[in-house]
Amino acid sequence: MIKTKQLNVWTGKFGEEYTDRNIQTIESLDRDYRKEFGVSATTFFRDALHGLPISSVLEIGCNIGNKLAIFHSLGIKNLTGVEPQQYAIKKGKKRYPFIAFRQGTVFDLPYPSNSFDLVFTSDVLIHVSPKHLAKALGEIVRVSRHFVLGFEFYSGKSQAVVYRSHSDFLWRRDYKQDYLKLFPNVTVIYERKFNHNEKVVGAAGLKSEIFVLKKN
Repeated sequence: MIKTKQLNVWTGKFGEEYTDRNIQTIESLDRDYRKEFGVSATTFFRDALHGLPISSVLEIGCNIGNKLAIFHSLGIKNLTGVEPQQYAIKKGKKRYPFIAFRQGTVFDLPYPSNSFDLVFTSDVLIHVSPKHLAKALGEIVRVSRHFVLGFEFYSGKSQAVVYRSHSDFLWRRDYKQDYLKLFPNVTVIYERKFNHNEKVVGAAGLKSEIFVLKKN
């Protein structure tokens, strides 16, 4: 099993503090997305998944399950979340009993190949070191039956970013292209870039991209 510096931080006090800062409702998450991106979180994911035949979803790095709760509100009931931090899982189980939580990491997903119609990450790949990224993406594609969704910070070239005084902890890059380079059997069926509201994030020029890939 791969144990990384980043996982050590997320499963410690730093990660627990992050969890406590992000105890949200769907309504508050929608409001935050509208402020930062100009569109609600619900609309954000509904547009990306429009018309796709999805009945089962796995989120990797789900924390307490806020994003999966949005999928539930969109009518998808078979929802699973993998999270390395036991503290977040405990809170998530109380808040969202309809989500099947399981402790694990993106490097060793505890499921057979082709287990879920859709597998997705949201601001998770950005915390995977580039030297371990291929392993993470391989596991995501392996357990997906049909689709992969990513919502991550975007940059045309890999850029390391200091995050809350932690170096070697966050990277902006073109994650969609990373998938395409590694896996010739996937194609892009949806993509959209968003500018972050400078007044909200306190920095100019930040972009994120949401994309959906299909396994062929």
